[in-house]
Amino acid sequence: MASVVLAKPFVHGMCWADLADAPGAEPGLGLVKDTAAPKPAMERFAGIRRSLAAGQSWITTD
Repeated sequence: MASVVLAKPFVHGMCWADLADAPGAEPGLGLVKDTAAPKPAMERFAGIRRSLAAGQSWITTD
């Protein structure tokens, strides 16, 4: 999903509704588990941020 959104030139940012999986929230929508361990989506966003901050392409083949 991040690749699709970031490929659009008119997109300047993204928001995520739930940082963490929490009791009473929709299950599985957080970027981190209820134990605060990062989920794959969080790691992907962090990698994109690091690439952009370093002036590199965020596009990967994986």
